[in-house]
Amino acid sequence: MRINEVDETTPVVYLDMDGVLADFFSEWAKLAGIKSGNYKDIPPANVDPTLNKMIGTDFFAKLP
Repeated sequence: MRINEVDETTPVVYLDMDGVLADFFSEWAKLAGIKSGNYKDIPPANVDPTLNKMIGTDFFAKLP
């Protein structure tokens, strides 16, 4: 397959890396209990536990 050919059996994944389409960071902060919505305020000890809360949920499907 060439670079500009489409293989219909291969899924296409689109990523929003700049927060324009979905606001991951604010929702992550809210999940961590940070009322300001600033992910930088999440204490280091809460980062992994909060990320683990997302597993098996519809967190990403419901991002605003």
